Amino acid sequence: LCATLVAGGVGLVRLLAALILPYMPSLAHKIRGQLNLPESALDLTDELVAAVAQPHTLVEGGHTLGATGPLVSMIPKEKIDEWRARFG
Repeated sequence: LCATLVAGGVGLVRLLAALILPYMPSLAHKIRGQLNLPESALDLTDELVAAVAQPHTLVEGGHTLGATGPLVSMIPKEKIDEWRARFG
């Protein structure tokens, strides 16, 4: 049961990366790299969408994940203040 839950979570992350690719491509590619999946894993195919009902099937069992790291950087307080003053 635990392995199925982990596989389901990894599968949902893969699906999320495919969905955000058009809007945040660099983030999607970072996620793909950390999942250690090929470029084609981000293709939003009919098969990928159909697998939403069984997300644990989106990444094969025994798959080795890539190196992890921060996906986004922290925004310094100075930048926040600057952008608030500039953009409201």
